[in-house]
Amino acid sequence: MSKSPVELNRPNLGVRIIIEMLRERIEYYKEKAQKNFIIVAIYLKIRHRLTVSGIMIIETVLTIQIFFCLIFVIIELMKINMTQTAIDAMVSKATFDFIATGRNKNFSAIIEEYRPTYIPKDNIRYWFRFYPNLANLCQKSPYGGEDITWPKYEDGNQYLSLGNEPYEYVPSSEKMVEVDASTSINDFSLMTSYINDGATPVGTAFVLTVVCDYPFSNPCVKVFFSGGHNTLYSDSKTKGTRYLLWGRGVGVVGGINME
Repeated sequence: MSKSPVELNRPNLGVRIIIEMLRERIEYYKEKAQKNFIIVAIYLKIRHRLTVSGIMIIETVLTIQIFFCLIFVIIELMKINMTQTAIDAMVSKATFDFIATGRNKNFSAIIEEYRPTYIPKDNIRYWFRFYPNLANLCQKSPYGGEDITWPKYEDGNQYLSLGNEPYEYVPSSEKMVEVDASTSINDFSLMTSYINDGATPVGTAFVLTVVCDYPFSNPCVKVFFSGGHNTLYSDSKTKGTRYLLWGRGVGVVGGINME
C-alpha cells in the first residue's frame, strides 16, 4: 500500500521544526550574550576609570606634599641667601668703620641698615678679637680665624669673645679651633676700654665677627636643614640649638682715613 505525499514529508517537517526551534534558541542566547558582553564591557570600562582615578588621587596626595615642601625649601634658601648677603654687607661696612674710627658707636645703625625685616634684632650679634699688631695676628694658625661662636651677651662680656663656657659654636674641623692666648690680647679690661672709650691704639689688629641666629619659617622646613641646627656645645660636643650664619672682617685700626 503506497503512502501519500503528506505522509512522506511528515519526518522532514518534524526535523525542520526542531531545527527552527534550535535556531531561535541560538539567536536568543546570542542576543543575550551580546547584551551581557556590552554590560561587562561597560562595567570594565567604568571600573578601569575608577581605578585610574583612584590611583591619580593617591599619586596627587603624595606628590602635592613633596611639591609644597620643595616650594617652602626654595623660599627658605632664598631667605638664607638674602640674610647671608646682608651679614656680609654689615661686616664689611663695620670693619671699615672700625678701621677708620677705632670705635663701635656706629655698629647698631649699620646693623639696622642691612638687617632683613624677618630677622629679629636680638638674633644678630657681633664680637671682636684684638691683637697688638698685624704681625701677632699672622704669627700662628688659625690667624684669628677660630670657630664661629654665639657670643654670650648675658654674661656681661658684650662684643668680646670671652663668654663663659659652655657656649655654642660652629666647628671648622674635628677639633675646636681657638686662638693662642700668647698672640692675642686677652686682657678683658683693656679690650673693654677699647670698645667703650674708643681708645683703640692705631696699629691694633682686630677680627670682627657678625653672627646671626637664623630663625626658620616653620618647624617642617627646619627638618631639611639638619633639624635647624649647625652648632655644637663647647663642653660636651653635643648638638646645639642654633643655626648660625656669619660674616668676618679683619683690619688694622688707623689703616684708612674716612674723614
